[in-house]
Amino acid sequence: MDPKAQAVLEYWLGEDYRSHSPHFQDKERVKLWFGGGEAVDKEVKERFGAIVEEATSGGLRHWKRGYEALAGVILRDQFTRNVFRGTPRMFSLDQEALSLAKSLVESGEAGQIIPPHRVWLYMAYMHSEVLQDQQDCVRLFQELEAECRRLPGGGEPMASRAADNARFAIAHESVISKWGRFPHRNAVLGRQSTAEEAAGLQDGSIPRF
Repeated sequence: MDPKAQAVLEYWLGEDYRSHSPHFQDKERVKLWFGGGEAVDKEVKERFGAIVEEATSGGLRHWKRGYEALAGVILRDQFTRNVFRGTPRMFSLDQEALSLAKSLVESGEAGQIIPPHRVWLYMAYMHSEVLQDQQDCVRLFQELEAECRRLPGGGEPMASRAADNARFAIAHESVISKWGRFPHRNAVLGRQSTAEEAAGLQDGSIPRF
């Protein structure tokens, strides 16, 4: 494996990710993933800013298989948000991340990635502003929940995590179904919000994911 891909995986999933079981949950890393704030943005930029820029310039396209491909998705779909927070560039590699995730899902290779890690492939679908991708995201997380519940012992707590992801995916799908885009991105992307979008963002009826 490319050492750069290895570094991405060890940072995001944990240095011991190779030993994780299909049931594995890391409560400590939830803060890194979903509540990191400026400190995590700074750390990701310092440690991975150069390879994010490399990917932005068309590099690292050889990360196409298995866990290397997963590293490519995480780099393009997650680290861009840390490195380029508050600028249009934070979404600049979303399509590449999604294409890479789709290649693994459609080939069946995603099934070789254990559930707690495979979640990060499906997150690329959740970030898409295309309704079909959102519908696929809901389906994939629902299928993941069912897969986990077939594991010995019922697959908890991973099955519950997949169910939570499915509910979150449904919320994203609802926004895209109604608005055709994520209105909360409009300001960063320089898009003009409609009066309805502006009102929804103001009163909180449109989520700011």
